[in-house]
Amino acid sequence: QSNFGPSTVSPERIGNELLFPQRAGRKIRALSADRIDSDQYGAPGATVLAEHITRPGLAVLAYAAEPVPLLFALRTDGVLGVATIDRDQDNMVAWVRQFTDGQFDAIAALPVEDGAQVWVIAIRQIDGNEVRYVERFDPALMTDCAITGTSVGGDTVWTATSPLEVVT
Repeated sequence: QSNFGPSTVSPERIGNELLFPQRAGRKIRALSADRIDSDQYGAPGATVLAEHITRPGLAVLAYAAEPVPLLFALRTDGVLGVATIDRDQDNMVAWVRQFTDGQFDAIAALPVEDGAQVWVIAIRQIDGNEVRYVERFDPALMTDCAITGTSVGGDTVWTATSPLEVVT
C-alpha cells in the first residue's frame, strides 16, 4: 500500500516499524501499520527534516536498541549518520553526522547482555598508507580510535602505543 520502493540496503526493525532506505538510497522511510486502521500501512519519512544527513546515499543500516536507541546510517562516502529514534517520546527522530579521522567502511550493531556493541571498519591514513581498523564504539571514552590500558606499577609513560600492540 506504499509506493515507496526500497533500495538494496537491508532494512532495520525498530519497535513496530521497519526502517528502510527508499529506492534512490537518500531517504529513510518507516513502514508501519496505520494507528487507526491496522489493515493499512504508512511509510512516513524518517529523514524529512534531515535529508542532508543521508546524502549522497546509504550503504548500510545498523540499529542498537540499548542503552540508547540509535540507528546508524553509513553513507556511500564513508560518513556516518546517527539517529536517536524513540516513538514513545513524541515520535522523536533526531539526526546527527558522526565524523572520524578518515572514513567508515562498514558498521554492525551486535547484541550483548546489557544492550549492543557497535563495531565499525574505519579507513585511516597511516604514514601515507590506507589502513583499515576494526574498532568498537565505547560510550565511556567519547572518542574514536582510542587505545586504553592499565599499569599495575603506575607507569606514566608508555611506549607500546601503536594500534596493534597490547598495553596492559
